[in-house]
Amino acid sequence: MRQFFAAAFGAFALAACASSPAATETHRMTEDPYLWLEDIEGERALAWVREQNARSLAVLEADPRYAALYADASAIANNRDRLPLGSVRGGHYYNFWQDATHVRGIWRRATLASFSAGAPVWETLLDIDALAQAENANWVYKGANCLQNRCMVALSDGGRDAAEWREFDTETRSFVSGGFAVPTAKSSLAWVDHNTLLVATDWGEGSMTESGYAYIVKRWTRGTPLSSSVEVLRGQPSDVAVFAGVLEDVDGSRLPIAIEADTFFEIQKLAPGRRSPAAHRPAEQGQHPGAFQRQSGVHAGRSVERLAARGARLLSARANRRGRARGATDLCAQCAPIDRRRFNHARCGACGRL
Repeated sequence: MRQFFAAAFGAFALAACASSPAATETHRMTEDPYLWLEDIEGERALAWVREQNARSLAVLEADPRYAALYADASAIANNRDRLPLGSVRGGHYYNFWQDATHVRGIWRRATLASFSAGAPVWETLLDIDALAQAENANWVYKGANCLQNRCMVALSDGGRDAAEWREFDTETRSFVSGGFAVPTAKSSLAWVDHNTLLVATDWGEGSMTESGYAYIVKRWTRGTPLSSSVEVLRGQPSDVAVFAGVLEDVDGSRLPIAIEADTFFEIQKLAPGRRSPAAHRPAEQGQHPGAFQRQSGVHAGRSVERLAARGARLLSARANRRGRARGATDLCAQCAPIDRRRFNHARCGACGRL
């Protein structure tokens, strides 16, 4: 009996606590008061950011060291002697350059011969300052994705993650009239061939992940509207994103892929091949026969990583045959793609393996 009354009293006390003003207040305190910041494009969130920026800038500018540090940083950023970082493609060295004269920047290239000689003769492909002025836009260059002389150039309004893509001809140094164009969105794309793109973009309601990026990849053929693109891979709304990409070998051969970011630390590289029943199902309508497989990234039953390893072994064998012809020692299978120079020592030059 005594135990019964004790239990009853305990239950009554818990019920009283649950409905008390103090308990309600505790519940309110556990709610996130900044959920409105999740609307990153919302006016309230943007106003708060502007307020914090102004507040921080005032503190920084009041520091007696600010003026000198700012001047030094500007001098370094605008120094014409800094390294012109870039990429090599088709006998040219490509670089995007910004300085005091070209605030938004210029996309340019020089022949490998002139660049290697230490006296690059630069050819401006696209002047972002001039383009922004001509179109009365706040363009920020976000990069280019190229296949020979055709490139898809990404332009962002004010530097946002979302960008529009336009087709550009590096030979005529102009945008292609009636060429490929992807409207402003958080998109990615890759060339399959001169008349085909893989595109991951905002296809409409429900096509973006919870992180705000695309998770549906489609194949787009030149001369057709973007809306008619055929779906080849569908991730999940819970993914961070799914990106379109391509693996390119030193001989120019290309393998289109999709990169599914399950988290910021975990990705799967997926290659086109026959679909299997266990694959993640895309929309049935308009499904392309070369749809991408999702089983840990497989291509005709083989993983992309396994294909890469096989490619490394082939490159190693090719390099070793050349090396033996010159009397050089072998390269190990893992390092042949990294360093294909002539070796005259007994160990792999990249990793030291025998």
